[in-house]
Amino acid sequence: MSIFGRKKERRLGVGVDVGSHLIKTIVYETSGNPLAPAVLKKIIVPIPRTFNSLRVVEKLRGHLFAITKEFGRVPERTIIGFGPSIAESSIVFWETPLVLPVYTITRREARSFFDTGVEQERDRARSGVFAYPLEMYCNGYPVDSNFFEQKKQSVMIRETGFSAVISYFFDDAGKALFDMKEMLEGMAVEFVPLGVALAEAIVRTLGANDVFLVDIGGKYTQLLFVAGGVLKQIAAFPVGTDHFTNEIARMLRVSFDEAGDIMRQLIGEGVGHPKEKDLRICMKNKGVAWKEKFIETLNWFSPIGPLPERVVVFGGGAYIPKIDDLLKSSDWIKDFSFAPAPKVEFLEGKRLWSWPMQEGAPTGYEEAGLGALISYAFFHTK
Repeated sequence: MSIFGRKKERRLGVGVDVGSHLIKTIVYETSGNPLAPAVLKKIIVPIPRTFNSLRVVEKLRGHLFAITKEFGRVPERTIIGFGPSIAESSIVFWETPLVLPVYTITRREARSFFDTGVEQERDRARSGVFAYPLEMYCNGYPVDSNFFEQKKQSVMIRETGFSAVISYFFDDAGKALFDMKEMLEGMAVEFVPLGVALAEAIVRTLGANDVFLVDIGGKYTQLLFVAGGVLKQIAAFPVGTDHFTNEIARMLRVSFDEAGDIMRQLIGEGVGHPKEKDLRICMKNKGVAWKEKFIETLNWFSPIGPLPERVVVFGGGAYIPKIDDLLKSSDWIKDFSFAPAPKVEFLEGKRLWSWPMQEGAPTGYEEAGLGALISYAFFHTK
């Protein structure tokens, strides 16, 4: 090694949040000890409303090619987070009896057991399947990473089990994603359900081991239940900010984009429109309709256990007037929790940024997913 030292390696990384209407990306370099991101560029790519999930993947592929061309090198790591706009996700648990009981299981054997369960799920599915492991069980009890460091367990292991996020892609988007990964040969691409990255980042950053997460996107609202620091259930319903925008477009007979501009003005200081009062009543009524779907979807969480009182809200829909009032009301939680009322907080992306703020870092509610993906990349360092 030179007496003058060696220049520290600066690795190029990419975090991509594939949403309903936007592909949001942060391109960054990592350096320093401990490692930290230096944002090179934040890129927002609109997705045409007419695109199905397959065409979204095609647009994503072109977007990644463009990044490689612009920066003149292949990113060493690319994390792509996907949500309910291109895949339906749920948490599945399965157990597998061992043919011969054993006292030890290696990481490789555990991975083989997990892959076998996933292949069975793929055989049953009608679309592409992606699986992300959450917890491993032995004889019905969860084990942590220290389990593999022990040379021999005190009891004989007779069965293994796993809980995992299983995502079913729409419109052959799953196959297209994996084909894209092969086409981007040399680019280390990883897929992660956005809900997983969000849950992990919120647990780590906010210290929220028991929390209910509400992500209000464009086409969907996704709900996530975290207990004991582990993601326990995911559900989504097809009502998001579009629900409000479409109604404004209908009332005023304007385009969807014009209605979106009007809604953003309503969120701010008002629009000075002759029908502003009616628009605000409309927004309130649509909020009530959103809440009805929200409560209906909570039934998915009943078998898991009572919901915690802490509720964290984010996504573009967190800006919508009255959403906070709707969620802070105690009426919805009484049938799903022991808490008398929810403790609601709104999460901006900058709260998930664990480093000094800089230009291009995540900021608002709609960029919580981006903040979570960069946090995920650094926590799961390769």
